[in-house]
Amino acid sequence: MREFLPIIGAELRQARMDAGLRQADLADVMGWGKDAISKLERGVLDIKLGDYLTLISTLAYYIPADHPARALLEHCRFQSRLHKR
Repeated sequence: MREFLPIIGAELRQARMDAGLRQADLADVMGWGKDAISKLERGVLDIKLGDYLTLISTLAYYIPADHPARALLEHCRFQSRLHKR
């Protein structure tokens, strides 16, 4: 799984930027340190699946409805609700 962290990080970074959020903004919303967001985006930090799903769900909230990635983020958001049951 570690070999995919840079790819996942790049996608998270793009989603954050598309949402119009700075690293500090996303870290604040998530209750994390800014360095955690930076490390995730660089692919040097791995987190639990539930934390990834929460992060994706949070980004989905901020992505505009007409954005191409919105459908995927909404799907992940739905899956995160199922995962918590």
